[in-house]
Amino acid sequence: MFDFDEFMIALPSTVIIGGISALVSWLVIRGAVLSALRKYRREQIEGHPDQL
Repeated sequence: MFDFDEFMIALPSTVIIGGISALVSWLVIRGAVLSALRKYRREQIEGHPDQL
């Protein structure tokens, strides 16, 4: 049978763990996108027409 008390005890830790993992993955994705954009812009400024 479903135990509501155990669910309410486990819910906050589940939310915290999920939030932390979501934050970490968002930071990783954002960092990768920013570094890729920075590299792309640098190549655009320096001028490398043969590299895409």
